[in-house]
Amino acid sequence: MPSFPESWLHRWLPLFGRRLAVLDAGRQTLKILVAEASFQRVRVRHRQTVPLPAPGHGATEALRELLHAALPELHGVPLVVLLPQHRAITQIVDLPRARPADVPVAIEAEATRLSGLSDAAMRRAYVRLKPAAEYRNPHWLTLCKADEVEALIERYGHAFATEEEAKSLPPITDVVTSAQALLAAGTVIHPAPANAVFVELGANGTTIAIRAAGQAMFATSLPRGSGEFTATLAKSAGLDKEAAEALKRSTDLLAGERTDPDLMKAVERWFGDVRLVLSEWLEDHPMLGLSLASLPVYLTGGGAQQPGLVTVLNRLGNLHFIPWPPPSGAPAEDGDQEFVVAYGAALLGLGAVPLRVSLLPPDLTKARQRRRVWEGVQAGVLALLLAAGGLLAWGTWQQSRLLAAKELALRRTHNALALASEMDGLYRHLNLNYEQIRPVLIRQRQTAEALTAAAAVERARTNDDFWFVSFADAVSYAAGTTQPEPATNRPVVPLTTSTSSVSLLAPARHEFITELCIPADGEAARRILSQVVAELQQTSLFSRVDVLPPERKRNLVDPRVVLSNHVFAVSLQVTGEDLPPPIGLSSRLSALRDSRRSGPMARPQPDTGATLPERIDEAP
Repeated sequence: MPSFPESWLHRWLPLFGRRLAVLDAGRQTLKILVAEASFQRVRVRHRQTVPLPAPGHGATEALRELLHAALPELHGVPLVVLLPQHRAITQIVDLPRARPADVPVAIEAEATRLSGLSDAAMRRAYVRLKPAAEYRNPHWLTLCKADEVEALIERYGHAFATEEEAKSLPPITDVVTSAQALLAAGTVIHPAPANAVFVELGANGTTIAIRAAGQAMFATSLPRGSGEFTATLAKSAGLDKEAAEALKRSTDLLAGERTDPDLMKAVERWFGDVRLVLSEWLEDHPMLGLSLASLPVYLTGGGAQQPGLVTVLNRLGNLHFIPWPPPSGAPAEDGDQEFVVAYGAALLGLGAVPLRVSLLPPDLTKARQRRRVWEGVQAGVLALLLAAGGLLAWGTWQQSRLLAAKELALRRTHNALALASEMDGLYRHLNLNYEQIRPVLIRQRQTAEALTAAAAVERARTNDDFWFVSFADAVSYAAGTTQPEPATNRPVVPLTTSTSSVSLLAPARHEFITELCIPADGEAARRILSQVVAELQQTSLFSRVDVLPPERKRNLVDPRVVLSNHVFAVSLQVTGEDLPPPIGLSSRLSALRDSRRSGPMARPQPDTGATLPERIDEAP
């Protein structure tokens, strides 16, 4: 029993992956070909020939039971039924130029004229061709009796259905003629001939189809077939039909010592009929410019397998017969010649070739259209699902990328935190060491500034009489006693250093105060004071040198060693900034601790911008 399970494409997306079975019925046998198409690529899955039950009452039910038991896989598969060409009329109708809406009426009139049947008593189908030769608006018309189609549908429409399913519409999607299927099979010959004759030599008749100018141009049938060859051989050799058929298929009886004269005459009569049909058609279409010698004849069918037949036919006249080649890319197999027409019908049913002309009744045509619409809807739904799945997959991929980026950022953050923690530990250790030596650095800097400032004060000399009576930093000067105890025997200290170690660590600002005594009065005292200030201003250590405002003036020097109202104070502001604070995460805390440990500090007084007194008696 054959096995060809349905693939996922035919099940879920039949619009792009279809499967069908072709039924080609003869007088005694039924040829079955199963084909499927995946994205317009047609592949034959199964071929089989079954004997037909004897005609009579119950023959249809017996055939259905036989096929349903032999091929259960074809249950519900769409069917294409072949109509023998001798039961149909095929004609090219050249219609006058008219509107598309007028074409059906003209076709109906031509069909009635050709067949003599009413519209209800016949089935017709047509398709427009390209202009060629003398045809300006040609249409390929095929018609037959309605009873012929109904009989085929009744007998083979439910071939693979159960008894219950036989009461519904049959799954037939096409009814095509054997000539139409022969032309369809000829289009896949590689390379496809633009002008050729296709001949199927069957047992009971011969189908002839002509392709010219790249399209179908003629189709007919002959009553002679290979069955006549078998009957002639059986009569001349005294054999029954089965033995004569076996001998004809196994032995070349058309050449050599075993040539059968009667069989040879039968072949010659058949060749003469074929040549007569072709000659008459060429005479009717001289504008094509073709001849018998320029038309290759592709021979197929069961009778074409007779040994020596093609060789003899090529010797009989100027027709060139060619055995039917296998489909492109497929190896030749036994029995290929018998299923060429069925293969062409499969191509038509699957939509793999143009020029599809179907004699399907209206009710089955509507059922086929509904089926195609449903397949389109199914394909659309599947496409939407695939699109949604694709968007979901894309979104998931994007989210995974974001998650990976967040995880990477989180790892980097953890690493940064760990590094920051390690650096903070190093900073703490560094700050601890720095805090231990920072007082020493501050004292060194203050000492260096004090020594440099004192040296600058000592160098400040002019030709006038004056002397320095005190020198101190701003904090010590501001914290000095306003009314010192008299000490007649205490020596004068020209340079006064800080009395508080705490003030040296964090002075209010880098500033020194020096006092000088000028014996002169009035304008002379102001000139000497200006000269001293200008000379001190030349020292790079000082950023500003100015007379100290009266509100900041302190009485620190013993009045017995100076002249009353002749003592002037000068502010020496030092250039530079404080030492940098501790670094790292704990720098602010360290700075806060430094400010709390520094002790009481004198609040700096605003600079009033006082100038030298105009009169000597205005000096403090």
